[in-house]
Order: sequence, then C-alpha cells, then structure tokens
Amino acid sequence: MRIFDTPRRHLRRTVLPPHLLGLVTFSFALLGSGGVTYAASLPALIQAAQHAGEHGIADVFVEGLLGSGAPGGAASQGAGPDGGAQPGEPVADGTASPEAGTAGGFTLGGVTFEQVISGVVGDSSSSSPDAPAPSGASGSTGSAGSASGGSASGGSSEVAGGAPAPAPEPAPPAEVPTEPAVTEDQERQFHSALSASAGRINGYVGEINGITSGFNNDCMADRGTRERRLVEARGLRDRLFNEYMHARDGILVANESRYKNAQGDLIRMYRLLTEYASVVTDAWENNTAAEPGDVNGLLASIRAAQNNQLAEFQQVHGRFSL
Repeated sequence: MRIFDTPRRHLRRTVLPPHLLGLVTFSFALLGSGGVTYAASLPALIQAAQHAGEHGIADVFVEGLLGSGAPGGAASQGAGPDGGAQPGEPVADGTASPEAGTAGGFTLGGVTFEQVISGVVGDSSSSSPDAPAPSGASGSTGSAGSASGGSASGGSSEVAGGAPAPAPEPAPPAEVPTEPAVTEDQERQFHSALSASAGRINGYVGEINGITSGFNNDCMADRGTRERRLVEARGLRDRLFNEYMHARDGILVANESRYKNAQGDLIRMYRLLTEYASVVTDAWENNTAAEPGDVNGLLASIRAAQNNQLAEFQQVHGRFSL
C-alpha cells in the first residue's frame, strides 16, 4: 500500500451523504432569509417599542410586524383617557356621558297684573292713564344736562398758558381673582336652589294682584277695612324683601356657573316686586293717616309703579330660564 492512499480514503469518508448535504444547505438558506426579514422589520419594531407602555409585549411585537392594523390598535383610538366615551359623545345605552349632562330646563309662564282704576273722586288730572313718571325719572334729564355742561366747560386739554397738559399715566391692570372650576355637582346644587326660589314667583304675583285690587275696592272703605289692607300690603312687602335677600345673599352661585345670569334675573324680579309692594304700602299708610292724602293721587302713584316696576318685571320674567 502506498503512503498517499491513506489520506484519500480518509477524505472520502468525511464527505456527507447527498440527503444530509441538502438539509444543511436548506438550513443555511432559512437562516439567511430570517436575517433579511428581521432587518426589514427593524424600523417598525422601533416605532412599536415607543408604545410599549400602552400595550403588552406580545401586542408590541405583533404591531411592529403587522403595522397599526394589529389587534387592539383600532379599538383604542375612539376611547377617552379612561377607556370610556369622550365627554358629550353617546355611550352604549345612547345617552351622553355624565360630563355633558345638564340639570334640565325651567321657565316661568306669562303673568297678568291687576290694573289700577282711573279714579274714584271727581275728575282729576292725576287719574289720567297717561300719568307722568315718578319725579326721579324726570330729574335724570336735568342732572344729565348739568353733567354734560360741566364736562363741556372743563374739557380743555390745555393748562393755563396754552401749554398742552401731560398725558395721564396708564392705570395698572386690575388683578382678577381666579376661581376653581365649577363641578357638575355644584351646578346641580345651584339649579336646585334657584328653581325652588323661582317656583314661588308666580304665587307672589297673585298676591301683588290682591293688594292692587284691594286698594281699588277699599280705598274709600271704613277705617278698619283700610287698616287691615295696610297690614296685608306691609306683610307682602316684608316677605318679598326676604325673598330678595335670599336670592341675592343666600344662594351662593359661583361666578363661572352657567346659572349666574339666571340668578341675576331672579334677584331683579324680587327687587321689582318688593318696590311695587312698597308703593302700595305707602299709599295705604297715607290713606290711613290722620289727614289722608288725595285718593286719586295715591292711585296715580300706584299706576306709575305699574308702568315702571311691573313693566320691567314682565320683561325679565318673560326671558327667565334655568
């Protein structure tokens, strides 16, 4: 045997059979294709890793490979921060989410006031339906005229000697205090308190009509009847004043509440009714005095209050809403 025959025999023994050589080749082919696929998916995997805090590891991996169409991706887009419906959007039962809810509407119906009779004694100019407004209204024109005249005489922009006056320094901006946001629970409390107070308005309107018709019918009655009417009007005036104070100071509505304007209208209505009841009370006090005043003049004062306080009341009453 030659010495070179031994290595050749060993070399032939180490050659793999054909079927094993095919398996090895296929394994290397799979490894190469897997590396190419992984390299191609790296950008998507990096982007999906940024959402790892929102989804599980398995979801991140699937989302990175398949894109935004992965399971759970589309379902989370329409949900709010807590997974529920956004404020104001319908929820499963067809109702709005609690943040968008309101306490409901509340309006007052129309009212009609008892009219004051024209007069009961003779023919007096004070009993005319076109009675002049109270003296306060006529005096406002004169005061306005005097004010305008004063401003005209003192409106020069030059000081003595013809030199221009220095420009005034701008006032510092006013500091506006900030209030915390009003919660829906607070809004419901405001609505409940204002509704209870407003619900008594129409009943007081009926009592206002009662004291008006009482003066129409009994302003010339015996003294005992007129004194009883005075007590009736005075009691109504005091109760209306208490309602006014309650609406103004007893119901603490936040400035940022959506019911703040409604509170202002409620306060105004009770103030106007109180002022009218005070006019009727003053008329009765004059009528029951030792030297009663002219009845027709007292009727004219009540009629003027109807043309002012009650007419303004009807305007506010017609727009009031909660």
